[in-house]
Amino acid sequence: MLKKCEKCGRFFGDDGNTVCSACRLSTRHFKSTGDLDRDKFVATRDIVYDNPDISPQGIIDILEEVGIEITIREIMKYVDEGRLSLNTMKEGNHCQRCGTRINFGKVCDRCRIKLEQEKSQDQSHEDHDHKPKIKMHTK
Repeated sequence: MLKKCEKCGRFFGDDGNTVCSACRLSTRHFKSTGDLDRDKFVATRDIVYDNPDISPQGIIDILEEVGIEITIREIMKYVDEGRLSLNTMKEGNHCQRCGTRINFGKVCDRCRIKLEQEKSQDQSHEDHDHKPKIKMHTK
């Protein structure tokens, strides 16, 4: 269920608060943990949780109001790593191997399993190929 923020008027997911995450961030003056990358991710994640249909540009706009600079590339990195999922991506994420639509990451589950199997097979072949050969020397 959506609620309207009492402070800015934006709609956000009902999480028991009366103001959205952007207003909560701005009112508490966003306490930094000292790790800039972690701070950016946490702020981005909170905004996406409150606004599930927000676009990457919307995230950038809200974070600018709070004083956090973030780029679309950084947001998409979170999506590629599987740390964040955006509903508004028109083209969506697609598997880099087979092209199947996926919610997060770079490859689908089927291709990931195939890659893991191929990797384990390659390692077993390398183990057999690199065994020292026992040789007998005679005089």
